[in-house]
Amino acid sequence: MISPIIIPRQYSGPPGAAHGGIVAAYLDEVLAAAVVRTTAQTAVTGELTVRYVKPVPVETPIIGRGSLVADHGRYVDVEGRLEELGTGAVLATARARFFPIPS
Repeated sequence: MISPIIIPRQYSGPPGAAHGGIVAAYLDEVLAAAVVRTTAQTAVTGELTVRYVKPVPVETPIIGRGSLVADHGRYVDVEGRLEELGTGAVLATARARFFPIPS
């Protein structure tokens, strides 16, 4: 799953960069979308681990990528990252465990 993202300036933390909490929120959304796309089920986040690699710029197009890495039946594990649009440089990575909501 690939998603274009532009983080608004209002979510700045350090000068010119996004606050870590909003970076985590965007990664959570990217990973949740990967779960829905691959399982066709809505799911809730059970765990989320974020690694901040470089400052994530505000008001600049970036790319979010997420993919399912394991389906354990009761829960799924996903991984993802935020990248610079032009260079593909990794800005932040995340791993998460999601629990599907029974239909």
